[in-house]
Amino acid sequence: MRYAMRLLGPSIVLSMAVALTGCMSIAFESDLVPGTTPAPAVGTARFFIHDSQVSTSLSPSRSDLLGLVTLEHLRRDAVSARPNLFSDDLSALPLVLKLDIVDTDRLSWFITVLTSEGGESLGSVAFKRRYLVLTNDLCIEAVVKALGQCDAAKLAKLQALCEDRKSRLQSLSLDGKPCWGFVGFGYSNPGASSGPRDVALLSYTNGPTPTWKAVAADGVVVARRGEDGRWRPCTGYLRTSQTLTAASVLLENGLPGRVVLRPVEEPEIDDFIDLPVVAEKDRAESIRWSNGVLLQVRNRSIPRLVRERSGTELLDLQTRLEKVALTLDEVRDKHNDRAKQLVEQGTGDPAPDREMAILYGLRQEVFRAILATIRQEAARKKP
Repeated sequence: MRYAMRLLGPSIVLSMAVALTGCMSIAFESDLVPGTTPAPAVGTARFFIHDSQVSTSLSPSRSDLLGLVTLEHLRRDAVSARPNLFSDDLSALPLVLKLDIVDTDRLSWFITVLTSEGGESLGSVAFKRRYLVLTNDLCIEAVVKALGQCDAAKLAKLQALCEDRKSRLQSLSLDGKPCWGFVGFGYSNPGASSGPRDVALLSYTNGPTPTWKAVAADGVVVARRGEDGRWRPCTGYLRTSQTLTAASVLLENGLPGRVVLRPVEEPEIDDFIDLPVVAEKDRAESIRWSNGVLLQVRNRSIPRLVRERSGTELLDLQTRLEKVALTLDEVRDKHNDRAKQLVEQGTGDPAPDREMAILYGLRQEVFRAILATIRQEAARKKP
């Protein structure tokens, strides 16, 4: 079984290759004794057990041996047992536990730090055992021992990563009110060596410093990594703000750093032609919000745009909008057809598809109004 996940921020991946041979028992005998490893010299760096991934070839009857380790209890026990090493503060470096269960006679942990440039190994922990059952205190001890084996240069790098993460938790102002903002690196696959592909701003309501348990009020992508490996800022718009607010990130030594929020009175049409990629459950609300912004574009931004852009630029924009309009027609028709099919076959609720068809139709109407103005001005400026 395999559990995929997505992370924000420099994270640490902990991989465990688990050996299971011979007669199974809930007893455990090992040279790794919980609570005996000296605390590693990590300074003010703190860690949070973010998530776990499991891969096993065990038969279903044996996989219940993993049930003694639960993520919620593991996090709780880690903070309780080693408060000077683990924390649930959002500035703590996230740990991902990766378990690979194979038919060998040793158990090893491998730690990799995921940074903006990819993964970097911090070493491993291997020990002998006679019988195996995973428990929270053994997992915690393995992390402590692995970190303790890092040399001074590795520990200094961990400290630098933690300080960098702390700097990305910022105090911002939104709609004239204070709020928290966190700039995090996003990984589609935390184990990949290619590193993160985008950077997002997560906003939190004002109050105590956000923890990993806190739910972000909003989240937008503010930078993407190009094929050449370089970061390129992009504009994101917060959907929860009372006034239209754009978020942009500043590059510091080539890396995304601090975020700037600014109110927008004349939104750029180029930022709203394509719909943002969001989860299925948020898609209808995202389209409804974007349609509302397009109305602002039509009424506030288009008059300036047609004055400032050349005939060639307007013609290029016209072509782009016409292509998007054709796609909107196609998607709207698909939702209408699916809703009709659900009604005829009685196999589901047609309401979600009907809502999506209406939203795409409304978006099409706004595009047509914008296109009418752009066509007229493009023809007038044509040399």
